[in-house]
Amino acid sequence: MTDKILLASGDSPLLERAGRVLADQEYQVCPFVDGINALIGVVNHRPDLIFVDTLLPRLTAHQFCYLVKRNAEFRPVPVIILSNTNGLAERAKGHSVGAIYQLVKPFDDQELLKVTRRYMTICP
Repeated sequence: MTDKILLASGDSPLLERAGRVLADQEYQVCPFVDGINALIGVVNHRPDLIFVDTLLPRLTAHQFCYLVKRNAEFRPVPVIILSNTNGLAERAKGHSVGAIYQLVKPFDDQELLKVTRRYMTICP
């Protein structure tokens, strides 16, 4: 069974690059360009790991994470926020809504894969 990763970002180049990198490692990638469709995608695709970008239209990354974590069925799924900043306030905000990690942009392909492998192993 292939591990599923939901990837949500309003940044098309980031979505394409990260999707390609993850797909090349045999992950099944479910890409979304806005928060509402990504939230529907969580229900329809049941991902094992979620990456959500702070550049997300129609629903912020923090709102998205909060809603996912409020649902008992999806609460165990690790959510990683992709952010432009690495400040303490930004990390605390992500943590307060249930994000397990914050990956700061720009990141390289190897960093993306390292984080993916690290948090994919904690999936139920």
